[in-house]
Amino acid sequence: QEKYKRKNLEIKNTRKISGDYDAISSIKVLHEIKTTTPEKMLKDFYKHLNPGGLLFIKEFYKTSKKQFREYIKNWGSKKDFNAQYAEHNKWSIKQFKLMCINAGFKTLKLAKGKQNLFYYVGTKEN
Repeated sequence: QEKYKRKNLEIKNTRKISGDYDAISSIKVLHEIKTTTPEKMLKDFYKHLNPGGLLFIKEFYKTSKKQFREYIKNWGSKKDFNAQYAEHNKWSIKQFKLMCINAGFKTLKLAKGKQNLFYYVGTKEN
């Protein structure tokens, strides 16, 4: 992490959030969490974000098995396809936006990305 060291930038990889932040990012993580729900995690993000702070999320969205099979064909994973499909296809983009709104965020941008990914930017209003 030394190469990413910047003044006023703290990079954390943690199971529990502490402190308050101007920005929080989650890149292809929420679908992996087994110890809590994504809804609770989003509420935790909201709780630890300063007013006016930003939330950046890149995550998988629900897609057909055919599309998902095409997406993962080069992963080289030994996991069962149906297990991977269930793990990576938990919500539609619309459902995820609603989860963020229910957690308190105002949506600034929501866009479909390449393959089976979407991008969400939200804020905690003052």
